Amino acid sequence: MAQSGVQNSAAIQRLLKAEKHGQQIVEEARKYRADRVKAAREEAKKETDLYEQDKKKELEQKKAELEKEKAQLSASAQDDVNKQKAVVDEAVTENGDKVVELLLSYVTKISPQAHRNVKTAANDKALKEDAAGAAE
Repeated sequence: MAQSGVQNSAAIQRLLKAEKHGQQIVEEARKYRADRVKAAREEAKKETDLYEQDKKKELEQKKAELEKEKAQLSASAQDDVNKQKAVVDEAVTENGDKVVELLLSYVTKISPQAHRNVKTAANDKALKEDAAGAAE
């Protein structure tokens, strides 16, 4: 029996050792899994950061292109305005004296006439004759 107790004790020790070894394996597996999840998260964060940087760079390039295009359009519009102003200035230079003379002639050469609604002696006489002719 003493031998059987020693065998039981040895078997129990082996079982405890196997259980402890199993727990170590499970703990290592959990740690390995946690490390893999952590590494995957870090990798995903790196990828998203790179993607974000790329998109920000693209956005800045688009903004720069739009600013350049805006400046070109503004310069083109200013050139058009300057050309039109030059045409108007040239027309003023060529025709300014003629316009001033025309305005002065309209202002200084007047021929006074009474408005058709103004009562004059001739109009009153004509109206009275019309009224007398209608009464007969």
